[in-house]
Amino acid sequence: AVLSLLTDHDLSAAAFPWLTAQTIDVAGKTAIAIRVSYVGECGWELHADMADLPAIYAALIKAGEPQGIAHIGAYAANSMRLEKGYPAWGMDLTTERSPIECGLARFVKTDGRSFTGRDGLLKRPVHLSLKLLELEAGSFDPFTMHPVLAEGTACGLVTSGAYGHRTGKALAFAYLKPDATSNLTVEICGTGFKAAILDQPPYDPTNERLRASDR
Repeated sequence: AVLSLLTDHDLSAAAFPWLTAQTIDVAGKTAIAIRVSYVGECGWELHADMADLPAIYAALIKAGEPQGIAHIGAYAANSMRLEKGYPAWGMDLTTERSPIECGLARFVKTDGRSFTGRDGLLKRPVHLSLKLLELEAGSFDPFTMHPVLAEGTACGLVTSGAYGHRTGKALAFAYLKPDATSNLTVEICGTGFKAAILDQPPYDPTNERLRASDR
């Protein structure tokens, strides 16, 4: 709604679908708008010349004032992306793990294609898999490097975590051994918290808010 005040471009879901990009004018400046959101709400990333960014930013803040636009910090963004089940580069996704272990197999097309690392990827065993966990409520927020136990035996490690304020759930990504599927415990500061693997993100699992026409 705020962006629509600064452009004549049609931002409706029909004209500008989720996961697409278009070049638009924003406050008189040219920008590449990408309809994606790292926090699970209908929104756009704006990519423009560095010299134009201050003017675009100032225009967005001014246009959004009547609607209560506000800044958020990295901890809020981290919490919200976990609620959407989005892994973070450098934390959950690293060069130490293969795309298969990271849960990105659907983006790797090996049939009939040749690319650097293809043979090694196909031969590499899957020792761990990235999973989204929901922890029982407690006095600690999950963060990173917490051990995960299955029936008292170490089976994995938390790579990132936070409390989701929209869902009221403590969430964490963790790499787990393939056979670690139940009776899980995450140890945080010496205290064990029961955990369960989630099959889908707890916030807007069908992406209705991301596809919305007007948010």
